[in-house]
Amino acid sequence: MNANKSGRTLNFYIVVANYGFKKISNSTINLKIENSIVDTFEIGELDIGTKKSLSVRDLRIPRKTSEIVFEIVSKEQEISLQNNAVKIAILPNGWASVGLAIFK
Repeated sequence: MNANKSGRTLNFYIVVANYGFKKISNSTINLKIENSIVDTFEIGELDIGTKKSLSVRDLRIPRKTSEIVFEIVSKEQEISLQNNAVKIAILPNGWASVGLAIFK
């Protein structure tokens, strides 16, 4: 995943992968700032071994945002939820980058 913030707008690109043992249905990405959901993005189904990407430009967020959490939510039972969230810190220059969010 990578992201950048300019003033009140956020641009990001995220890849979500299913490396688990079963198909995931109706999954979403919640974008959270200060523990509040700011926006939700539908991912839909993910077959085993597949990936989906999402690119968002010019999403309005509070100007003073310094930390953002991308949380993957699904109704499927999972062994662990630890790998379903990515926390990024916005650097003073507006850039941030992290790795891949993975379903297991």
